Amino acid sequence: MALRTTDGGFEFDSSELDRVERRFWGEIWESTPADAAREHGVELRRFGPVQASVVTDLPGVGMMNLVLGATEPGALEEGHLAAACEWVRSRGVDSYVPVSPGLPGSEAVEDWLRENGFSPAYAWMKFVRDPHPPRFRAPDVEVVELAAADEEPFGMIAATGFGLPAWGAAFFA
Repeated sequence: MALRTTDGGFEFDSSELDRVERRFWGEIWESTPADAAREHGVELRRFGPVQASVVTDLPGVGMMNLVLGATEPGALEEGHLAAACEWVRSRGVDSYVPVSPGLPGSEAVEDWLRENGFSPAYAWMKFVRDPHPPRFRAPDVEVVELAAADEEPFGMIAATGFGLPAWGAAFFA
């Protein structure tokens, strides 16, 4: 377990945050409507502890073409990372491979990525807070229906916010 400490002194496990991230993106891909997945080349595949996801109609959008789990035990040493990266390349997309710093193997993974044509990029943000309940009163929330029950306004809001085409709303429906 790799515990890191925030500036406020709260410890968290970077490996566990990475697992939550894989689950989050995996569930998005698995919930994509089958017609949209076929039409736009949406695929998800697992290589041991590594999860790769692609959208061939969005070949240059890193957040939609991810290789996650690069620092998991065995990912590099057992060839899972290499297999996942090769599979993504075979789909004709540019992938993004986030590497959490400070984990066992992070440096070796970063070296492997550089040696295999990947460029360092900015780190994904992951927000953590201590387990203490909020120290403020939760605001009153008013729920207002915006659309008919069969429409998905949130998906469109998310797609627009991420600069995706309208059909990208299917990922967030």
